[in-house]
Amino acid sequence: MLNAARPTVRLLLIYPVKALDPLMAGEARINPGGALENDRRWAMCNKGGTFVNGKKNERVSLVRSRYRMHPFSVFLKGEGSMNTNRNTILFIVGLALATTFALLLCQP
Repeated sequence: MLNAARPTVRLLLIYPVKALDPLMAGEARINPGGALENDRRWAMCNKGGTFVNGKKNERVSLVRSRYRMHPFSVFLKGEGSMNTNRNTILFIVGLALATTFALLLCQP
């Protein structure tokens, strides 16, 4: 009889905003549908409501993000050609603050 190894999670990453940097999590709840709570809960969209991601816009890969979960906030900063002192942006859900990146947070 084979002795099956027990599965082990060594690194747990949650992506609160689709296409942006992950958040390292020590634990996560699983929603009834099987998804991790807060994983890809938000997406970026332009003012017309069209989703924005790295496949459609390569500049997305130049955006670095940090998160605060309570209340949910996203801090964005550009890298490379987008790196200026003017493009650090704080998104707080419910407020549309989108100057340099011209992006909004929306729910997919």
